[in-house]
Amino acid sequence: MPQSTGPKVSSAIARMQAQIDDGQVRAALAIYEQVAPHATEGQWSESSLTNLIKALLDARLWHESVPVMVHYLRTFSHNDVRVRLKLAQVLIREVKRPGQALRVLARIPANALPSDLETIRRKLEQQATKMQDEGELELETEDW
Repeated sequence: MPQSTGPKVSSAIARMQAQIDDGQVRAALAIYEQVAPHATEGQWSESSLTNLIKALLDARLWHESVPVMVHYLRTFSHNDVRVRLKLAQVLIREVKRPGQALRVLARIPANALPSDLETIRRKLEQQATKMQDEGELELETEDW
C-alpha cells in the first residue's frame, strides 16, 4: 500500500473503525497493522487510535495495545498524558516491563497533572520501582 494511495488508507481506517464498532477487535487490529506502516500522521485521527486502544484494552489484548499506544504518543504528543498513564499501567501490570514504564512516566512534565492523575502516576512509579527492586529485569528500554 504505497503512501500515495491516500484514499485507500482512509478507506482502510474507516474499515478498521467499522470492525471496532462490530466488536471485531482482532480484525480491526489486523487492518491497523496493515495500514500503520503506510499511513502518514495526518491520515490518523485521535479518535481512530483511541477507539482502537480502548477496544484492545477492553478485550484484554494487553501486548497488542502497547504498539498502538506508542503510535498514539508519537502522533499526538500534545495530548498524551492519559495515554501515557494507561501505557505505564499496562507495562507494569500486564507486560511486566517496569523500566519501560518508568521511562514512559518520566516524559510527563512536572506539575502537568491534576491531583487525581498525579496520585495515579505516583502509585505507578512506586509499583514499577518495587518490581525492579524485586528483580524484574528488562534487557532494553525504548524512548517512548
